[in-house]
Amino acid sequence: MNEAGTFDYARLKALFAKLVFKVGRQDAAAAYLGISRQRVSQLGSANPEHARDIPTWEQVWTLEDACGQSVVFGALAQTIEPPAVAPAACPLKETHDVVQASAALLPIAAALQAGDFAAFDALMEGVDRLKLEARELRAVATNVTRLREVR
Repeated sequence: MNEAGTFDYARLKALFAKLVFKVGRQDAAAAYLGISRQRVSQLGSANPEHARDIPTWEQVWTLEDACGQSVVFGALAQTIEPPAVAPAACPLKETHDVVQASAALLPIAAALQAGDFAAFDALMEGVDRLKLEARELRAVATNVTRLREVR
């Protein structure tokens, strides 16, 4: 949507041009779609002459399927309903990182228990990493909770 609340053709065309690039440029897109390279160019062109000449949803679907990424549909969906959490901010991933950092301490602590006092520095570094991972998990979990309360 643009400021007037109508569909933003320019954005669709820009996203389509990005999708064409991801699929392997105009020649590849033309081959997938069974149309000419010139037609692909027109569908993604910002030229005012082609302003309302937009790709069909089937054409978008075909290219997204070909490249394995939702370039157009994904971007349009995010304008309607933005994700609750940034894709990089995943509580499950952060929990996994905490568990891995914790598990890495076990053999070091066992070595220290067995009298290998040289393992002390490694244990302290491991504890610092565990604390860092726990802080990251806390930040992500707090963000998720805040975003859900807003909805």
